[in-house]
Amino acid sequence: MIWLALSILCSASLMFIFKTFSKYEIDTFHAIVINYATAVVLGLFFVTDLPFAINTFGSWFHWAIILGSLFITLFFLIGKTTQNLGISVTTVAMKLGYILPIILAYYFYKEAISSLQMWAIGLTLVAVVFSSIKKEESQHEKQAPWLFLLPIIIFLGSGICDAIVQYTEKTFFKTQGFEAFLIILFATAATLGLIAALIHDFKKKQNHFTQKNILAGIILGIPNYGSIYFLFKALSYYKDQSAQVFSLNNIGIVAFSSIMAFLFFKEKMTVFKILGLLLAILSIILMNFEQLF
Repeated sequence: MIWLALSILCSASLMFIFKTFSKYEIDTFHAIVINYATAVVLGLFFVTDLPFAINTFGSWFHWAIILGSLFITLFFLIGKTTQNLGISVTTVAMKLGYILPIILAYYFYKEAISSLQMWAIGLTLVAVVFSSIKKEESQHEKQAPWLFLLPIIIFLGSGICDAIVQYTEKTFFKTQGFEAFLIILFATAATLGLIAALIHDFKKKQNHFTQKNILAGIILGIPNYGSIYFLFKALSYYKDQSAQVFSLNNIGIVAFSSIMAFLFFKEKMTVFKILGLLLAILSIILMNFEQLF
């Protein structure tokens, strides 16, 4: 359980770090680029099974490229959503994406979905919508309508990423070698982000890789690497229980992040947000009712 607990702690801390970016005027995208560079360095430090990884390199390399491309896009959207809509909204949208890999698993492996699990999937969609609803704002507080599409995009994007992580772990890294996969994944995200950031800075004739943004990126990169590294460790330890690992990981992140957001950032827990959180927890319990009870 220690790997799962560490993954939950690292994932939840990402939301809090993003929340502080506005306060300290951190450039989110440039910090994210540095964050992935930091993750690459950490990956090189932790790599252990390099011979195994080299022998299997050709089979999983394209998945690392795809996942790295998705990661930096999704991470930027997560940062924007956290800053504009709050920690609890972002966390619910991001972590309920676990429903997608479960649906795909049932579809591809022809496993039956129980009536309780069908209810869980329906509650998941309602939870994302409820958690995204905000109270009527004053004129000067109103935000662009497109911002409220972000939780839906994050929900779908996170589900796709979870599905790829689950597939690669089961197919290529049941016992070893995933550290090299993470290095390629994060290197892809860092490279794509750096190219985009340099083009942006060139057009604006400004350098946003300041000391402050670099430091923020390093701070963000440590738990970001830990969140997926410890998740792979948990999946490797609980070899035939990946659905339960994803579910417990997500319910822990949703509950912990929402409570901490209320306690430390005084985020307003509206009726809709509370309902969204409760429905999120209920949906995860229903999805795994037989295993949990």
